Amino acid sequence: NTTATSTPAPTPTLTPTPDLRSVEELYTQAKQLLLEGDWTAAIEALLKMRKDAPELHTIEVDGMLYVALRNRGVEKIKSADLEGGTYDLALAERFGPLDAEANNYRTWSEIYVTGASFWEVDWGKTVEYFQQLILTAPYLADGSGWTSTDRYRIALAKYGDFLAQQGLFCDAYEQYQASLQVREDPSLEPTATFVYDECYAPAEPVPAPETPTPTPTLSDTGAVMPTLEPTQ
Repeated sequence: NTTATSTPAPTPTLTPTPDLRSVEELYTQAKQLLLEGDWTAAIEALLKMRKDAPELHTIEVDGMLYVALRNRGVEKIKSADLEGGTYDLALAERFGPLDAEANNYRTWSEIYVTGASFWEVDWGKTVEYFQQLILTAPYLADGSGWTSTDRYRIALAKYGDFLAQQGLFCDAYEQYQASLQVREDPSLEPTATFVYDECYAPAEPVPAPETPTPTPTLSDTGAVMPTLEPTQ
């Protein structure tokens, strides 16, 4: 005989109710931080809110993250943190398209970083990249503290040195002149004068061809034909 046994009903697992009050406090705090321009603290509050209650104020949180990341990215680039600023702007772009100003700062930052990567490797390329920034972002700088203008001026002089070593004195003089137009440099002026003289030095005079010595005329028999003297 089989005795039936009853199966105990499973005890339901109780899920704690999320404390939405703390989430709302984070939301209010994040809005205040945005007004104060504390972008990093606002981002931290919004990310914590996204983690604790991802379904709450979704659209608003996305918009606030965009504003905070966009503004922090631009501020980082202005403060010489080019890579960090570019990264923040890339994150902001996930939430919406960047405005013209933010796009400009990202483009300038990328040009600067690329130009700096050619430093002491290819002076011609370095000049090419920083020439693009001399008018649009002349005071943009990286962690070295050198502005776009500084790097452009120095790269021109270094490129001139390279060309002068190749014997291209006229091309070298153009680079030196461009560098001196950015800012006067007494230490560079003697070198610029030297390559100028080499470029515009007068050409060496071509010597006149020598008059050939007349060759004696031989007779058919091979004898030298005498020269007849006039009869006295």
